[in-house]
Amino acid sequence: MEPAAPTPPPDLAERSLPLHPAPAGMTLFRIVAAETQPLFFGPKPGDLPAGRFDAADGSFRTCYAGLTPEACFAEKFLRRLRDRAIEAALVRTMVLVRLELLRPLTLVALHGPGLAQIAATAAVAHGPYATSRPWAATLFAHPQCPDGLCWRSRFDDSLFCVALFDRCKGDLQVGEKVALISQQALLLAMINRWRLALIE
Repeated sequence: MEPAAPTPPPDLAERSLPLHPAPAGMTLFRIVAAETQPLFFGPKPGDLPAGRFDAADGSFRTCYAGLTPEACFAEKFLRRLRDRAIEAALVRTMVLVRLELLRPLTLVALHGPGLAQIAATAAVAHGPYATSRPWAATLFAHPQCPDGLCWRSRFDDSLFCVALFDRCKGDLQVGEKVALISQQALLLAMINRWRLALIE
């Protein structure tokens, strides 16, 4: 039986948080539907939490991004694959958005040695959402006031995902926004990377 994810330790507030580098000027990425806001912190008021690190009680909002376009693509498309095929029609509805950090952000490293430093395991980022959300709430309330979390994608663990808390909303600048289908070289590289098929 797979071990359950641990709960946050009682002394977590007294521990120094492990951090993933996020200097000012760094670029994060999002792949979103063209008609939606490029920088969205959810859930909407009144909606139930939907993301892995959303606040169960609505006390903060979360925006999901990736350190690379590949991380965003993996999270957006690889979870819904059927027969290793992706429909071009769906890709055409998406845009790739760049976000620039206007100041250094404090991102908790939920990967590598950072896990053991806070008595966590990879199951916090890869297990049931019911165990991930208490960690998000506890880390949000930590005295270091982190701006978000960074972890490895469960669809390709060489890639890093980011959950940003709404306390840093004003420190992000929306940059270039381009149609994903127009990024032919990037799309081809990702299709080859995961041995996918893009079908009409």
